[in-house]
Amino acid sequence: MTNMESLFEVAVNKLATAITMQHTVPVIQVKKFSGSPADFDSFVQQYEACIAPLQLPEAKKFAMLKGVLEGEAEQAVRHLRIEDTSLARALYILKEQFGQPEAVIQYHLSKIFAYPRISNDDKDTLIKFATLLEDTVAVLEKHGFEHELFSTSNTLSAIKKLPERVVMRWLNFKDKKEREQEDRLGLTDFSAW
Repeated sequence: MTNMESLFEVAVNKLATAITMQHTVPVIQVKKFSGSPADFDSFVQQYEACIAPLQLPEAKKFAMLKGVLEGEAEQAVRHLRIEDTSLARALYILKEQFGQPEAVIQYHLSKIFAYPRISNDDKDTLIKFATLLEDTVAVLEKHGFEHELFSTSNTLSAIKKLPERVVMRWLNFKDKKEREQEDRLGLTDFSAW
């Protein structure tokens, strides 16, 4: 084999590798999305981190997106054909049907409102409630729902779920803070406490 043939063979192999890599779709682990407003923000973050940045045609990205949808979310975009123009349309449909901030907020607040009253000796349930409260506050802050964060009724609904001894500690903390800063405390303060 001559030097020229060897260089040609190397160039052909590199070109074949580049073409193969260009059409190889990586395995992406994105949690299935069923349409629950509670999962919408997480789903969008996973999509933007794992699928959106890929250097693939929009039709392939849309096919990948459809592969992680199930239930109501899958039904919402089922009618779309796998083509480049469908990706933007699908993302719009999903946001309109499942990602409206009001629906997301209402879902999170309803979880707090429906939470059972926590007994004095149930630390595990208290920890779960604290986590739920932190998640709800994070969503409210993300979407700029200041009114909901400082709503007296929302804060009281959360406080009513606590054991009596914890309620007393919260009330003492709240009175002291409000005297110091003369601001009304809300869910953000309650969650951080």
